[in-house]
Amino acid sequence: MGRSRSAHSVDRLSRRERPEFEIDNAAARFQWFMASRRDREGVPLSGIYAEGLRARAKFQRIEPGAEPPIAPGGPGSLNWTPIGPSVVASGSPVSGRITAIVAGPGGNRAYVGAANGGVWFTGDGGAAWAPLDDYVISPAGTSLVEADALSVGAIAVRFGVTAATDELYIGTGEANQNFDAYFGIGVRHSSAGGAPGTWSLEATNLAGTSISDLTMDPDNPSVVLAGTGRGIFRRPTAGSPATWTQVTSPAFTNPGNAISELIAAGSGASKRYYAAFRGDKVYSSPDGTTWTALTGIAAPGRIALGAGESDATAVYAFNQDGTVYRLVGTTFQSVAGTPPVGALFPTLQGWYDLVVRVDPTNGNTIYLLGQTGYFKGTLSGGPGTYTFGFNAANATHPWTDPTWIADGIHPDGHALAFGLNALGTAHDPTNVWMGTDRERSQRDIRLAQYWARHHTAHLPCPASRHGRRGLRWFAGQRDRALPRRRSVG
Repeated sequence: MGRSRSAHSVDRLSRRERPEFEIDNAAARFQWFMASRRDREGVPLSGIYAEGLRARAKFQRIEPGAEPPIAPGGPGSLNWTPIGPSVVASGSPVSGRITAIVAGPGGNRAYVGAANGGVWFTGDGGAAWAPLDDYVISPAGTSLVEADALSVGAIAVRFGVTAATDELYIGTGEANQNFDAYFGIGVRHSSAGGAPGTWSLEATNLAGTSISDLTMDPDNPSVVLAGTGRGIFRRPTAGSPATWTQVTSPAFTNPGNAISELIAAGSGASKRYYAAFRGDKVYSSPDGTTWTALTGIAAPGRIALGAGESDATAVYAFNQDGTVYRLVGTTFQSVAGTPPVGALFPTLQGWYDLVVRVDPTNGNTIYLLGQTGYFKGTLSGGPGTYTFGFNAANATHPWTDPTWIADGIHPDGHALAFGLNALGTAHDPTNVWMGTDRERSQRDIRLAQYWARHHTAHLPCPASRHGRRGLRWFAGQRDRALPRRRSVG
């Protein structure tokens, strides 16, 4: 979404000196968005999505694709290289915001989903990308104005030996609460890496809502739970998966409330599911069936969740007001020394940009993604005294803080994932993929709705500050190509 931007950009220029940081007129955006989907009498249009597909194909026949990217530069260079997935064949080289990322063994195979651009796949760490569902059409009975097969909210993958044996679940419907998001049509499933002809549509009872998360059971990947705009749903393990079953519990305040995040941590006896209901509580469950309410989060809004892999008890909640919590027993305790809300969300955009992830090998190290500020810190202290480590003296210039990792990355963080190690047995903390947003006025609304098949990933690695050598990071941006950066300093 277009927002006013803070002056703490990488080149430290003011907003007046950087016209790309212009303040967006949300009301005008909304009017433009709806006007493009009604006829002269104000009646919603039909068939516009199919018409868009035909227009896109025509452009591609007329104009050649973009030239292949050059290799990353040597030591001392800025070292950002656009690597796709692709660009619009004519016009501006822009793309849609990334909403979901899953990276496989060695960071070579990865799947990314976009707000209204479907799913893209790379088999070589981002050097080349291909769409998996470029011409999928929403089924009969769904509105092409409000629901879209290419609107992606979540991806879950069980990686096979090769891409052809990867099992994919695609949760359709963006879940970022923005007015220009599209609802989905359910869950798309493929047991053959998304190859043509291998897709089936499941959970059709979830058409017309969003899906924020798809979570496979750590002990039994055939058990899949979905966090949706209507609560938690479970995939049937027998019979037809056309309808997924809603999960209810006496502990839930409102089982039909929207889920802002659903995760699983640990395995066996230590396995726990965690679900954050928007504006309510976080709940935990050992099996996805029996749930218990957790306490401690004040004034809950949208809540992001993250859990450790090496330490499944390291569970964090990140509230849209900027407060970070760590779970101790059944109570979330606030973490001190976190970045101020002005550094995370200059225009209080925590309802839209909110991610917390835990380093796979260190349960005390966490990543926070917000609107303009991205931070990585290692907690000190213990229960009751946890501290993130942001220096309060840097509140007005957070880019100078050692925890800041946002240099050169576009604002609006939506996704962060770690690739698996080469054996596929655990996640690799040095292989980090990040998805962000990018927009400038109506141009990007058009892309998100119409041309958003051309997506990105962007890789932040400020080596001079963090001293990371030879690491590769990737991230998505809404209307720029997919840059890659390597730490070589």
